[in-house]
Amino acid sequence: MNDKEMTAEILRRLRLVPEHKSDINFPEFRWCAGLAGSRRADAFFIQPRPPYFSITYEVKVDRWDFRRDMAEFGKHRKARQFSNFFYYAAPKGLIDPADIPEWAGLVEFDLGILADEYTQGMSVVKQAPLRDREDPDWGLIAGIAKRMQDPAFRFEARGMHLVSNDQLMALSSLIAHQVRVNRLFEAGTSSMMKALAIVSRIFNGKDRI
Repeated sequence: MNDKEMTAEILRRLRLVPEHKSDINFPEFRWCAGLAGSRRADAFFIQPRPPYFSITYEVKVDRWDFRRDMAEFGKHRKARQFSNFFYYAAPKGLIDPADIPEWAGLVEFDLGILADEYTQGMSVVKQAPLRDREDPDWGLIAGIAKRMQDPAFRFEARGMHLVSNDQLMALSSLIAHQVRVNRLFEAGTSSMMKALAIVSRIFNGKDRI
């Protein structure tokens, strides 16, 4: 596999991890809409159940790319701001665990193993520390709404049978409604996660709008 194929395969396997199957998953997630949102996460998961943890994964399939990542100060500032856990995800043996910063963890994938819903070939090499995240800001809300409107995201959600076309059309409106009605940025993280929990129920076919 080339680098692009390995990255895609690792992202696919992350979705298969049992702990993530019911999570809201935003691949290629930008932390806000527009030009200011140039920073992105390879995968951003939000758990729709207490304690509503959020987890960011940065996929690395090239050792030199990882070293460049380490040298770029502030690259993952937004990810760390809004994530309880931050992990690097890489092919087995690519990254020395000693090189992982103290605020991050490392998961490895054995890409020589065929992956399905029962076996992902993943091992946690270094556990990421639990971090207190900040309350969501308008940039995060805009990034989520924009990602939901992305045709590629809608196509992927349909292909995984997570949500119907009608439900997909309503997702961004639902978040906007929750922001307005519940004054989420006055109420803080708890109300924001309740709104996202509603979205997750729609994803899983338990609710319709």
